[in-house]
Amino acid sequence: MNLFFSIIFLVLSLYSIIAKKYKLALVISILSVIIDTFALNVGVNFLLIYVVGYGFLFTNFRFVFNILSNTYLKPFVFEFYILIILAIIFGFISPWPDLTGTRPWTQTSPGRSLITIFRLIGDFSIVAFLIFVLSTNRVSIRFLFLTIAIISSLSMWIGLFDYFTGYMLHDLFFDLEHIERTRFLGMNGEPKVLGRIGALCFTLVLVFLIYTPKKSFIFYFSLFSNFLAVVMSSSASSIVLFFLLMFFVFFKFSVKNLLLFGFLASIFFIAINFIPFVEQGTFDKINKALYGVDDLWLVGELAFFTRFDIFDRLALIFLWENPIYVMSGVGPNLISIPASQYIPPISIFYELGRIDSVPNVMPVNLLSRSGILGVLLYFFGFKRLFSFLNTLPPFVKSSLIAFILFSMVYLSVVVFVGLGIVIGLIELDRLNKLKVINSIIL
Repeated sequence: MNLFFSIIFLVLSLYSIIAKKYKLALVISILSVIIDTFALNVGVNFLLIYVVGYGFLFTNFRFVFNILSNTYLKPFVFEFYILIILAIIFGFISPWPDLTGTRPWTQTSPGRSLITIFRLIGDFSIVAFLIFVLSTNRVSIRFLFLTIAIISSLSMWIGLFDYFTGYMLHDLFFDLEHIERTRFLGMNGEPKVLGRIGALCFTLVLVFLIYTPKKSFIFYFSLFSNFLAVVMSSSASSIVLFFLLMFFVFFKFSVKNLLLFGFLASIFFIAINFIPFVEQGTFDKINKALYGVDDLWLVGELAFFTRFDIFDRLALIFLWENPIYVMSGVGPNLISIPASQYIPPISIFYELGRIDSVPNVMPVNLLSRSGILGVLLYFFGFKRLFSFLNTLPPFVKSSLIAFILFSMVYLSVVVFVGLGIVIGLIELDRLNKLKVINSIIL
């Protein structure tokens, strides 16, 4: 956001926490997750949900600290402790060298280590905030999903208006270095962000709508809006994610479901072919993700690596060439520094000599930062969570699957939002049962 609106939303975010206006804080948080342009520009994009998270940390430090010892979070927190150790080793004691000499401090080993650890503290604070507001009924489950439905719909339709005005609103509110004016962005900064979030919101709204007794027009309208967002984003990763979500969240092996899945796929691809927003290269990108490409960047490179984008692919190549780091990882989001030596001449990054982004795919990201142990910790962490969901409504389990699948395509704060929501609902269920038990005993 530009300076004026950054100040307004910064004050509003802090006020919502200090004044304990938790519904407002939740709306601001969800707003910045769905529409990534609602962020403060402080050298890096600082989403408003982090303002809420850090505000909650400073005003409820004891609660946040207790959450870190929560049984549901232990595997994730343990990986965080490992990253602190790796940050000390690879960030300060034996830092990865910048061979280009052109990296700003924030992209060097010490800078990236500190920023990543600081960001992860914010991630866990966000988890604590969501657990608090949901488990104590400050915010109802219905209000949460209505917020997701409304904001995702607004992003689509206001964005459509903005597209036809030449992105007048983007120019007015957001301080973006570059806007892809020929692509449909919604209110986001990139079409792929709109598409991915649209796929996630479509799934979350649908699973809640299926199981809630109180139907609402806004939920149905949100499904239509988010479906259009995925199609009109013309993003290959978004389309792949959409069908992954549809398959793993909803599909059960029966003729009825097979026909329904086929019908939905047909409608989707008909829409892609007839809506002018869709780029011709989208299907080529989908084929690359599914089947890979022929050009190898390294002698002996596994064909499997060619399915990934450049940041994940270079990370995998580095780990393939330096297998010792498969065990330990290279430190918190530091992989872009040593992996830059494998940039191929055909890449736009070759002349610069470096990449600054980290792997998007969660297993690759975890493997590169904390090794096999980090991957296993997240695996067992999610597995443990599923074991607590048997007594909860089915939409909670479906929502957790959706958050995990989203993170398999693009790892971001979204996975921690998912953890906060799911653990908050587990705690709400546990506390309600305790109230019933106590009422019987007393």
